[in-house]
Amino acid sequence: VFTFEQTIAKGEAILSLAKQHQEQSQVLSACAAIIMAAALEQATWSVLVNTVANAEIEGDDPKPYTDLMKASLRQRIKEIPRLLTKGKMQFNDCSNHAKSLLKLLSFRNALLHINEDVVVMNEADSRVRIEKDKYSIKIPKTQSLWDRVTPAEASQFRDAVSIYIREVLKPEHIRPGEIVRRSR
Repeated sequence: VFTFEQTIAKGEAILSLAKQHQEQSQVLSACAAIIMAAALEQATWSVLVNTVANAEIEGDDPKPYTDLMKASLRQRIKEIPRLLTKGKMQFNDCSNHAKSLLKLLSFRNALLHINEDVVVMNEADSRVRIEKDKYSIKIPKTQSLWDRVTPAEASQFRDAVSIYIREVLKPEHIRPGEIVRRSR
């Protein structure tokens, strides 16, 4: 039983809300994107766990699959097509959907591993104003990553995740498609 479909459905619901509520559409779209990345994580993990179990039952070496389980999600999505087809197919880095998947992972990482710069000022700084006993400081406002994803972009992320699952993780036989190509 795979649970990633339920996670995708949750992302779809949030994306639907983003399209309905313009004032919060970007933050809701960012949330939908994070949920889609979580679904991709679940899906790749589930397939690898299942593949390891099948390899052990059939007396095959599960090490390539267990090694990949230790890799980053980015590495897993790139290597799973090759591994599951014994080198006949590969992740198509050039496809727009593949690029969307990689952009989704970069976005997810940026949101979950926030790296904010420290701003240091003193009285001599032109951004600091002192009047009597009051201080005022001018700090430029930066746009939050949570406000940078549009519903259209979140929809592209959803489509890329769905295509990856359909082409790589769910089919009986992996064939060339939008995210997978024959190995060279």
